[in-house]
Amino acid sequence: MNAGKQFEKDFKASVLDDQFYLRLKDAGGWSKSADLRFTPSQLCDCIMFTRGTLYLLELKSHTGKSIPASCLKQTDALAILDYVGTYPAFVCNFRDYSETYIIGAYFVQQELTVRKSLSLKTCRELGTLIPQRKLRVHWRYDLSVL
Repeated sequence: MNAGKQFEKDFKASVLDDQFYLRLKDAGGWSKSADLRFTPSQLCDCIMFTRGTLYLLELKSHTGKSIPASCLKQTDALAILDYVGTYPAFVCNFRDYSETYIIGAYFVQQELTVRKSLSLKTCRELGTLIPQRKLRVHWRYDLSVL
C-alpha cells in the first residue's frame, strides 16, 4: 500500500470516540470509466467534527523537509472558506522526521505565494504538532489536540 494511503488509514484509526470523521472519496473510487464527461472533484480528503469545530482536512504524507506546491492543489479552494466554526486545513506528515502538523489552509496559501513548497520549518512555526507514536507497524496520532 502506498505511504499516503497508509497515513490516511492510520489517521482514521486514531479518531477518538467523541469525534465525527467522514472520509470523502473522489470519482475514481466509484467509476473506472475513462470517458466520464463530468467528474466531481473533492474539496478535501475528510471532514472531522470535534469540540464544536468542523475541520475540512486534506491529508498529506511526504518524505523530505518540504511538500511541493504541486502536491497542495486544494490550497486555494480551502483557503477561501471562511465560516464561523469551520477550520480548513492540511494535515502534513513528514515521514522522514516522524512529525505531523495541522496547519490552516490560509497559512499554506500565504507560504506558497513566496515559496514553491511548504516546509517542515513553516509547519513547526505556524502549525500545531499532532503527537504520534509508532505501534508495531502503524502509527497512532493524538487527535485530542484538535
